[in-house]
Amino acid sequence: MLKRGRRRQRRNRKRGTPFKDRLIVAGRKALGVLSPVVVLVLILGGVWTVYGELLRTPYLEIKKIKVDGLRLVSKEALVEKILAEGEKNILAFDVKKATLLVEEEPFVKSASIRRILPDTLEVVVEERVPVAIVRLDGLYLVDESGEPFKRYSVKDGISLPIITGLEELDESGLRDAISGVLGFLHMVALSGELTPDSLSEVHVDRVKGYTLVTRNEGVKILIGREDFEKKFVRLARFLEARGGDMTGIKYINLNDYRGVVVGLDTPEASKEGGMG
Repeated sequence: MLKRGRRRQRRNRKRGTPFKDRLIVAGRKALGVLSPVVVLVLILGGVWTVYGELLRTPYLEIKKIKVDGLRLVSKEALVEKILAEGEKNILAFDVKKATLLVEEEPFVKSASIRRILPDTLEVVVEERVPVAIVRLDGLYLVDESGEPFKRYSVKDGISLPIITGLEELDESGLRDAISGVLGFLHMVALSGELTPDSLSEVHVDRVKGYTLVTRNEGVKILIGREDFEKKFVRLARFLEARGGDMTGIKYINLNDYRGVVVGLDTPEASKEGGMG
Protein backbone atom coordinates (compact mmCIF):
# COMPACT_ATOMS: atom_id res chain seq x y z
CA MET A 1 0.00 0.00 0.00
CA LEU A 2 2.81 2.38 0.91
CA LYS A 3 4.59 1.76 -2.44
CA ARG A 4 1.41 2.45 -4.38
CA GLY A 5 0.94 5.66 -2.47
CA ARG A 6 4.46 6.86 -3.27
CA ARG A 7 4.08 6.13 -6.97
CA ARG A 8 0.81 8.05 -6.99
CA GLN A 9 2.49 11.00 -5.33
CA ARG A 10 5.30 11.08 -7.93
CA ARG A 11 2.76 11.01 -10.76
CA ASN A 12 0.84 13.84 -9.16
CA ARG A 13 4.02 15.91 -8.86
CA LYS A 14 4.78 15.41 -12.56
CA ARG A 15 1.27 16.36 -13.53
CA GLY A 16 1.61 19.40 -11.37
CA THR A 17 4.83 20.53 -13.09
CA PRO A 18 4.23 23.05 -15.86
CA PHE A 19 4.69 21.71 -19.41
CA LYS A 20 7.37 24.31 -20.18
CA ASP A 21 9.48 23.15 -17.27
CA ARG A 22 9.04 19.52 -18.25
CA LEU A 23 10.14 20.39 -21.81
CA ILE A 24 13.28 22.11 -20.54
CA VAL A 25 14.16 19.08 -18.41
CA ALA A 26 13.62 16.72 -21.34
CA GLY A 27 15.77 18.92 -23.57
CA ARG A 28 18.60 18.92 -21.07
CA LYS A 29 18.47 15.13 -20.88
CA ALA A 30 18.56 14.89 -24.69
CA LEU A 31 21.52 17.25 -24.88
CA GLY A 32 23.28 15.17 -22.24
CA VAL A 33 23.02 12.17 -24.57
CA LEU A 34 23.75 13.99 -27.84
CA SER A 35 26.55 16.26 -26.69
CA PRO A 36 29.33 13.54 -26.92
CA VAL A 37 28.15 12.69 -30.45
CA VAL A 38 28.17 16.35 -31.46
CA VAL A 39 31.63 16.82 -30.01
CA LEU A 40 32.89 13.74 -31.85
CA VAL A 41 31.46 14.96 -35.15
CA LEU A 42 33.10 18.35 -34.65
CA ILE A 43 36.44 16.74 -33.81
CA LEU A 44 36.32 14.45 -36.84
CA GLY A 45 35.37 17.33 -39.06
CA GLY A 46 38.32 19.33 -37.76
CA VAL A 47 40.73 16.43 -38.20
CA TRP A 48 39.53 15.86 -41.77
CA THR A 49 39.99 19.53 -42.57
CA VAL A 50 43.53 19.51 -41.17
CA TYR A 51 44.35 16.29 -43.05
CA GLY A 52 43.12 17.84 -46.28
CA GLU A 53 45.42 20.79 -45.74
CA LEU A 54 48.35 18.46 -45.05
CA LEU A 55 47.72 16.68 -48.35
CA ARG A 56 47.97 20.00 -50.18
CA THR A 57 50.97 21.52 -48.49
CA PRO A 58 54.24 21.62 -50.49
CA TYR A 59 56.08 20.95 -47.23
CA LEU A 60 55.07 17.25 -47.38
CA GLU A 61 55.84 16.69 -51.06
CA ILE A 62 58.34 13.85 -51.71
CA LYS A 63 61.68 15.42 -52.55
CA LYS A 64 64.23 12.69 -51.69
CA ILE A 65 64.35 8.94 -52.36
CA LYS A 66 67.17 7.05 -50.65
CA VAL A 67 67.92 3.58 -52.05
CA ASP A 68 70.18 0.95 -50.46
CA GLY A 69 71.17 -2.53 -51.67
CA LEU A 70 71.60 -1.87 -55.39
CA ARG A 71 74.32 -3.55 -57.39
CA LEU A 72 72.71 -4.66 -60.65
CA VAL A 73 69.64 -2.42 -60.86
CA SER A 74 70.14 1.25 -61.69
CA LYS A 75 68.82 3.74 -59.14
CA GLU A 76 67.20 5.76 -61.92
CA ALA A 77 65.14 2.76 -63.10
CA LEU A 78 64.04 2.01 -59.55
CA VAL A 79 63.08 5.60 -58.77
CA GLU A 80 61.04 5.68 -61.98
CA LYS A 81 59.05 2.66 -60.77
CA ILE A 82 58.50 4.26 -57.36
CA LEU A 83 57.26 7.51 -58.90
CA ALA A 84 54.88 5.47 -61.08
CA GLU A 85 52.74 5.14 -57.94
CA GLY A 86 51.64 8.64 -58.91
CA GLU A 87 51.26 10.36 -55.53
CA LYS A 88 53.65 13.18 -54.62
CA ASN A 89 52.41 13.82 -51.06
CA ILE A 90 54.26 11.63 -48.55
CA LEU A 91 51.16 11.02 -46.40
CA ALA A 92 49.03 9.93 -49.36
CA PHE A 93 51.83 7.89 -50.93
CA ASP A 94 50.80 4.20 -51.23
CA VAL A 95 53.80 2.31 -49.82
CA LYS A 96 52.34 -1.13 -50.54
CA LYS A 97 51.59 -0.33 -54.18
CA ALA A 98 55.03 1.20 -54.73
CA THR A 99 56.72 -1.83 -53.13
CA LEU A 100 54.91 -4.16 -55.54
CA LEU A 101 55.99 -1.98 -58.47
CA VAL A 102 59.63 -2.17 -57.36
CA GLU A 103 59.42 -5.97 -56.95
CA GLU A 104 58.29 -6.27 -60.58
CA GLU A 105 61.93 -5.58 -61.51
CA PRO A 106 63.39 -9.07 -62.26
CA PHE A 107 66.62 -8.45 -60.37
CA VAL A 108 64.74 -7.41 -57.20
CA LYS A 109 64.10 -10.31 -54.83
CA SER A 110 62.38 -8.20 -52.17
CA ALA A 111 61.96 -4.54 -51.25
CA SER A 112 60.75 -2.41 -48.36
CA ILE A 113 59.79 1.27 -48.40
CA ARG A 114 59.20 3.57 -45.44
CA ARG A 115 58.34 7.23 -45.05
CA ILE A 116 60.69 9.65 -43.28
CA LEU A 117 58.82 12.88 -42.65
CA PRO A 118 58.62 15.46 -43.98
CA ASP A 119 59.77 14.64 -47.54
CA THR A 120 61.88 11.45 -47.82
CA LEU A 121 61.29 7.83 -48.85
CA GLU A 122 63.80 5.19 -47.76
CA VAL A 123 63.99 2.10 -49.98
CA VAL A 124 65.91 -1.06 -49.06
CA VAL A 125 66.34 -3.65 -51.82
CA GLU A 126 67.54 -7.25 -51.77
CA GLU A 127 68.68 -8.24 -55.25
CA ARG A 128 68.76 -11.65 -56.86
CA VAL A 129 72.33 -12.80 -57.45
CA PRO A 130 72.74 -14.46 -60.87
CA VAL A 131 75.17 -17.38 -60.70
CA ALA A 132 74.68 -19.02 -64.10
CA ILE A 133 72.75 -18.91 -67.35
CA VAL A 134 70.53 -21.81 -68.42
CA ARG A 135 69.53 -22.61 -71.99
CA LEU A 136 65.85 -23.52 -72.28
CA ASP A 137 63.65 -22.03 -75.02
CA GLY A 138 66.13 -19.17 -74.75
CA LEU A 139 68.83 -18.09 -72.34
CA TYR A 140 67.79 -17.26 -68.77
CA LEU A 141 69.63 -15.95 -65.74
CA VAL A 142 69.58 -18.32 -62.75
CA ASP A 143 69.80 -17.22 -59.11
CA GLU A 144 71.35 -19.01 -56.13
CA SER A 145 68.18 -20.99 -55.45
CA GLY A 146 68.24 -22.50 -58.94
CA GLU A 147 65.34 -20.40 -60.23
CA PRO A 148 65.47 -18.94 -63.77
CA PHE A 149 64.23 -15.40 -63.17
CA LYS A 150 64.99 -13.31 -66.24
CA ARG A 151 65.62 -13.78 -69.94
CA TYR A 152 69.30 -13.08 -70.52
CA SER A 153 70.38 -10.05 -72.54
CA VAL A 154 73.85 -8.88 -73.48
CA LYS A 155 72.76 -5.53 -72.02
CA ASP A 156 72.86 -7.19 -68.59
CA GLY A 157 76.65 -7.08 -68.85
CA ILE A 158 76.98 -10.43 -67.08
CA SER A 159 79.44 -13.17 -68.02
CA LEU A 160 78.51 -16.55 -66.54
CA PRO A 161 78.72 -20.22 -67.57
CA ILE A 162 75.80 -21.46 -69.64
CA ILE A 163 74.09 -24.65 -68.44
CA THR A 164 73.00 -26.82 -71.37
CA GLY A 165 71.36 -30.23 -71.71
CA LEU A 166 68.27 -29.47 -69.58
CA GLU A 167 66.03 -28.29 -72.41
CA GLU A 168 63.79 -31.37 -72.34
CA LEU A 169 63.05 -31.31 -68.61
CA ASP A 170 59.60 -30.28 -67.40
CA GLU A 171 59.17 -27.47 -64.89
CA SER A 172 58.88 -29.80 -61.89
CA GLY A 173 62.30 -31.37 -62.49
CA LEU A 174 64.10 -28.36 -63.88
CA ARG A 175 64.78 -26.52 -60.63
CA ASP A 176 66.21 -29.62 -58.93
CA ALA A 177 68.41 -30.29 -61.96
CA ILE A 178 69.71 -26.71 -61.97
CA SER A 179 70.36 -26.87 -58.21
CA GLY A 180 72.40 -30.04 -58.83
CA VAL A 181 74.49 -28.25 -61.44
CA LEU A 182 75.07 -25.31 -59.10
CA GLY A 183 76.24 -27.74 -56.40
CA PHE A 184 78.63 -29.24 -58.93
CA LEU A 185 79.96 -25.79 -59.86
CA HIS A 186 80.57 -25.15 -56.17
CA MET A 187 82.74 -28.28 -56.09
CA VAL A 188 84.56 -27.04 -59.19
CA ALA A 189 85.33 -23.77 -57.43
CA LEU A 190 86.54 -25.59 -54.31
CA SER A 191 88.91 -27.70 -56.39
CA GLY A 192 90.96 -24.56 -57.01
CA GLU A 193 91.83 -25.45 -60.59
CA LEU A 194 88.83 -23.86 -62.28
CA THR A 195 86.33 -21.18 -61.33
CA PRO A 196 82.84 -20.65 -62.71
CA ASP A 197 84.11 -17.42 -64.30
CA SER A 198 86.68 -19.43 -66.28
CA LEU A 199 83.96 -21.62 -67.83
CA SER A 200 81.75 -20.81 -70.81
CA GLU A 201 79.54 -23.90 -70.59
CA VAL A 202 78.49 -26.74 -68.32
CA HIS A 203 76.83 -29.49 -70.34
CA VAL A 204 74.70 -32.10 -68.59
CA ASP A 205 74.11 -35.51 -70.14
CA ARG A 206 71.98 -38.13 -68.38
CA VAL A 207 74.36 -40.88 -69.41
CA LYS A 208 77.77 -39.25 -69.79
CA GLY A 209 77.45 -36.77 -66.92
CA TYR A 210 79.14 -33.36 -66.84
CA THR A 211 81.30 -31.74 -69.49
CA LEU A 212 82.95 -28.38 -68.86
CA VAL A 213 84.10 -25.96 -71.56
CA THR A 214 86.73 -23.38 -70.68
CA ARG A 215 86.01 -19.78 -71.66
CA ASN A 216 89.39 -18.69 -73.03
CA GLU A 217 90.73 -21.86 -74.69
CA GLY A 218 87.46 -23.64 -75.53
CA VAL A 219 88.82 -26.89 -74.05
CA LYS A 220 86.25 -29.57 -73.21
CA ILE A 221 86.84 -31.26 -69.86
CA LEU A 222 84.92 -34.52 -69.52
CA ILE A 223 84.12 -35.05 -65.84
CA GLY A 224 81.45 -37.79 -65.90
CA ARG A 225 78.95 -38.56 -63.16
CA GLU A 226 80.98 -39.62 -60.13
CA ASP A 227 84.31 -39.56 -58.25
CA PHE A 228 84.59 -35.82 -58.79
CA GLU A 229 87.20 -35.23 -56.10
CA LYS A 230 89.59 -37.85 -57.52
CA LYS A 231 89.14 -36.46 -61.01
CA PHE A 232 89.85 -32.91 -59.90
CA VAL A 233 93.07 -34.17 -58.29
CA ARG A 234 94.06 -35.74 -61.62
CA LEU A 235 93.26 -32.50 -63.41
CA ALA A 236 95.33 -30.51 -60.91
CA ARG A 237 98.36 -32.76 -61.44
CA PHE A 238 98.02 -32.56 -65.21
CA LEU A 239 97.72 -28.75 -65.27
CA GLU A 240 100.59 -28.39 -62.81
CA ALA A 241 102.81 -30.42 -65.13
CA ARG A 242 101.93 -28.03 -67.97
CA GLY A 243 102.26 -24.90 -65.87
CA GLY A 244 98.54 -24.32 -66.14
CA ASP A 245 98.72 -23.90 -69.91
CA MET A 246 95.95 -25.55 -71.97
CA THR A 247 97.00 -24.10 -75.31
CA GLY A 248 96.61 -26.58 -78.18
CA ILE A 249 94.35 -28.93 -76.23
CA LYS A 250 90.97 -29.91 -77.68
CA TYR A 251 89.67 -31.97 -74.78
CA ILE A 252 90.70 -33.49 -71.45
CA ASN A 253 88.99 -36.76 -70.53
CA LEU A 254 89.09 -37.55 -66.81
CA ASN A 255 86.88 -40.65 -67.07
CA ASP A 256 89.58 -43.11 -68.13
CA TYR A 257 90.72 -45.24 -65.17
CA ARG A 258 94.29 -45.22 -66.51
CA GLY A 259 94.66 -41.48 -66.04
CA VAL A 260 94.11 -38.30 -68.04
CA VAL A 261 93.38 -38.66 -71.74
CA VAL A 262 94.17 -35.54 -73.75
CA GLY A 263 92.99 -34.73 -77.25
CA LEU A 264 95.24 -32.25 -79.01
CA ASP A 265 93.88 -29.60 -81.31
CA THR A 266 96.26 -30.80 -84.06
CA PRO A 267 96.27 -33.58 -86.67
CA GLU A 268 98.29 -35.66 -84.21
CA ALA A 269 96.67 -38.60 -82.45
CA SER A 270 95.31 -38.26 -78.93
CA LYS A 271 97.92 -38.35 -76.23
CA GLU A 272 97.50 -40.54 -73.15
CA GLY A 273 99.28 -39.65 -69.96
CA GLY A 274 99.65 -41.63 -66.78
CA MET A 275 98.74 -38.76 -64.50
CA GLY A 276 96.41 -40.84 -62.29
